[in-house]
This record gives sequence, structure tokens and C-alpha cells, in this order.
Amino acid sequence: MLNAKQPATGKMPWSMRVLTTEYLIDGLFDWDGQYFKFDLARDVSGEKGVRAFWFRVWTEVQVQPTGNLTMPLQSLPEWTLASGINVVAIIPNDEACRQAAQRVFNNALHPLKAVIYAGPYRIRCTFLSSAANGFNAPNLITEWGLFPVLDAVIDSQLPGARLTGLQAPWLLLNGGMVHGITRA
Repeated sequence: MLNAKQPATGKMPWSMRVLTTEYLIDGLFDWDGQYFKFDLARDVSGEKGVRAFWFRVWTEVQVQPTGNLTMPLQSLPEWTLASGINVVAIIPNDEACRQAAQRVFNNALHPLKAVIYAGPYRIRCTFLSSAANGFNAPNLITEWGLFPVLDAVIDSQLPGARLTGLQAPWLLLNGGMVHGITRA
């Protein structure tokens, strides 16, 4: 897949995917060089939540459309996430990245089998709630807020969609993109 190079900072970059409403971006994220921590993403006050990823640079990138756009898979040296408006999910794609995110998003202890409709996607998953009453918890999903999901299978619902059956053992879903949740 991607050839991980060790940056000048001495720390290995994380392999991370970004799922937007139109694209799946797969690349390396130099978290140390950008002073990034997942706790920035957990704090939804001010410019946080999914906004913590705005203007961050991924390297050794592969970009592929998920719906019915005609662009082929492209390999690019870098990709800057210009905005989080269309970000549906952040998907840690290696163990170090996943563990860093899980340490921060560790208050969600109540697993609930669910189907989540977010952006153009249907996501069959285990939804992790921070409240025992699950789906009825106040402020469960906030605009720009991220929440953890386990064992996700993601399908685009667009006609002629290219993305079907994308599996992710753990991801952060953008609450601002969620249309609805139902128990599976």
C-alpha cells in the first residue's frame, strides 16, 4: 500500500483515512510535526471536533471517488484537507493511530448495534455511547463533534457508487453528517 517514510521529527507518521461525502483519502499523517493530538478533536468547543483536521496535510496519498464521479484513483504526493464541511469519518488505519485515538475517546462504554445514515453512506456498526440510555442521550451527537464507532461496514447509497463494503474496525464519525440512527 503506502510506503511509510520516517519524517525529520523522528516519529513515524500515522496511516489515516478521511472519508468525505465524495472521496476516500488514504495517506500518512505526520502528527508530531503538526503538534496534533486527538484531544483537540475530542473538545467540540470553539474550533475543535472535526475542525481539528482542517488544513492538515496528508502525504503519500491515494484519492478515490466513493460515489459516481468519473475521476480514477489518483496517487498524489500530498493532500491538504481544506475544510471539514464534507468530512464524514476519520479512520485510523494503523495500530498506533487507532490506539492514540482510543485513549482520548475512551468514555464511550456502552456498545449498541446500529445502522447510521451519514452523508451519502449507510454504516452498519457498533455505536459506542457514553450514556447507558444510548440513542436518547442528550448532546449525543453534536455538530462538528466526533464519536467512536466499532466494526463499521460502509456503503455509499448513490446510484453507481464505487464504495461498498468498506470495513473499518474503529473510526470517528462526524456528528454533523449524521441524518439518523436506528438499532440494528
